[in-house]
Amino acid sequence: MTQLAQELGVVFADAGLPEIAGKILGWLLVCDPAEQSLEQLRLAARASKASISNMTRMLQHLGFLERSRGGQSRVFFYRLREDPWTAFSEKRLETTRRLVALGHGAVESLQWMPAQRRRRIELMSQFWSFLLNRNEGFIEEWKQAQARKRRSGEAAIRRSKRKSD
Repeated sequence: MTQLAQELGVVFADAGLPEIAGKILGWLLVCDPAEQSLEQLRLAARASKASISNMTRMLQHLGFLERSRGGQSRVFFYRLREDPWTAFSEKRLETTRRLVALGHGAVESLQWMPAQRRRRIELMSQFWSFLLNRNEGFIEEWKQAQARKRRSGEAAIRRSKRKSD
């Protein structure tokens, strides 16, 4: 296990997530080959097979990992998604959208409630709405920047090919 994986485990634990999930994620950032079996992950993380299995399922659900079957064997391999950070952030946005809808609905349906009690619900609704508006813009801006970078790289490759022809 690398220092990066160890530190990512601590960051995950500080965020209330299982430390082992952060360690797996950190390992998959640096390992070679990029695809790792449950057994390889178990050995790298020095954890039980059950723990690794649970954490890979959680990391898949969060949008970090993808799973594939290795050839004709029954062994599954795990790797980071192409852009796990955006996938993870988009999943969080979906949760935020649900919280916004819940908050708006609660504010509307609880008009009968005394203002002081209703204020807690209104604050929740306002907070998640604010966060959603900001984060949707950030993620879209990130995607556009990545697309421009990709197009620029592809154009450079085409120019290089033309020069060599």
